[in-house]
Amino acid sequence: MMKLFIMTFFLLLFLATGFGGYAQNENTNTLPNAIKEMAAFNIYETTCTVGYSNIASSQYQRFIILTSLATTEDLIILASTNKNPVVRLYSFQALKKRNIKIPLLLIDKFSRDQDQVISLQGCLAENTVVKLLTNEIFVASTNYKLIKE
Repeated sequence: MMKLFIMTFFLLLFLATGFGGYAQNENTNTLPNAIKEMAAFNIYETTCTVGYSNIASSQYQRFIILTSLATTEDLIILASTNKNPVVRLYSFQALKKRNIKIPLLLIDKFSRDQDQVISLQGCLAENTVVKLLTNEIFVASTNYKLIKE
C-alpha cells in the first residue's frame, strides 16, 4: 500500500511540474502512434491541462489527434473492441464530442464495463470503474444518466 502511495505521489509530482507535456513522441501525430502511446500511458485524465503551468497534457493532445483523425467507424471499433480500457474511454468520449448517435449495443457495453483504470482529476489519482467514467462522459454532454444510482 505504501509503495502504491509513493508511486502515485511521484507521478502526480511529475505531472504537476508540467514535464508530462514534454514526454510526447514526435511521431504521435499519426493515429496509430497516438493510440499506442495513449494505451502505454494508460491513465484517463478528466481535465485537459496539468500542473501549475496549465499546459495541455500529452494524453489530451493524443485525444485531440484521436478525435480529429479517426473516422466515426474507427471510433466505434476502438470503443467496442480495443483491449485497453483507457483507449476505449477516450474513443467513447470522442464519439460523444462529435454529437452523433452512439449505437445502443455500445452504450450497453460501457454501462456494464467493470474494468478499472487510473483516472486523474486535477492532482487526484484513483482507480475508477469504466462504467462510472462513462456515465460522467455521457452526463457531461447530454444531461442523461447512463447508469441509475
